Amino acid sequence: MEERHEDDVLLRATYVTVAIHAIVPALLLMFMAFGMPRFIRMFWEMQVELPTAVKFLIQISNLVRHRAFILIPAVMVLLLADAGIYFAIRRASGKAAARGWSAVVLSVQVVVLIGCILALFLPLIHLMQSMGP
Repeated sequence: MEERHEDDVLLRATYVTVAIHAIVPALLLMFMAFGMPRFIRMFWEMQVELPTAVKFLIQISNLVRHRAFILIPAVMVLLLADAGIYFAIRRASGKAAARGWSAVVLSVQVVVLIGCILALFLPLIHLMQSMGP
């Protein structure tokens, strides 16, 4: 009976962790689908040379908008893999190791998010520098 309770706690912790891990990818996908087209239009109107990072984001945005039927299942598979890894680590090594895994996943997500935000501001910075003294 004790083992059953422990497995229930472990499953609940896995569900909560994966739900938290799903927030950043969901926000990024929504931004790429609905927010990025506004930036694309703005960059097109400014007629400024876009850095490679921005061109890459535009390609990802196009992929999200036109091939979501491929990306959404891919994200789901990654989240299922995340759940399996978290569950296995927590069962084998305990809470501290599982928290370490969660910290790594969240850190990677935050780095990607910050990279996307910075990349979008590169053309604006370049434009401001070209207008300077």
